[in-house]
Amino acid sequence: MNAVTEAYHDAKKKNTLADLPSDLAPYSVQVFQLIDSVFSEAALPGIEDDRKAKFNPTNKNLEKAEFKALWDRINQKAAYTVHFDSNELIKKSVNALDKELWVAKLQYTIQKGEQLNSVSYESIKAGQGFELKENQTDEFSHSIYSEVKYDLIGKLAADTLLTRRTIAEILSKITEAVSTGTESIPKISFLKREP
Repeated sequence: MNAVTEAYHDAKKKNTLADLPSDLAPYSVQVFQLIDSVFSEAALPGIEDDRKAKFNPTNKNLEKAEFKALWDRINQKAAYTVHFDSNELIKKSVNALDKELWVAKLQYTIQKGEQLNSVSYESIKAGQGFELKENQTDEFSHSIYSEVKYDLIGKLAADTLLTRRTIAEILSKITEAVSTGTESIPKISFLKREP
């Protein structure tokens, strides 16, 4: 037989392996290591479906009256409601945005270079396979108006949990000159919701 039998693995798990002949007994550790090194599907761990729900045994303390009384005391749900003065929130938001919001002009960098004559795997991996010949940074001065519809008010409302009306009012009141590149930034008027 060219394979280790299932009976061997079962006997090994149960610690009931038969004794080796007396002349092999001094080498029993090495013999069993050799047998274990032979591939056998029976030696592989069982594959289980970990996607199924697993049983989570509960602690006996959960059934005690003391725990149930404690749980009833601490397991209270609470809901808090906070009311803001919308006009004050809008005014403070507009002031903060006018003071702190600054949108930089878009910039891009173009780098030109040539591959070195002698390149190795290590030099390419280290980013040294090219020689930089020219490096140029420019500002993007074209209009960024686009036909792509983007719901800025909806995005801000979702992120801040403020109403669309409050977001729209804040955006309509901020100063347009919040950047050095305002000519390339769409004006707030595009924020009106399409029907």
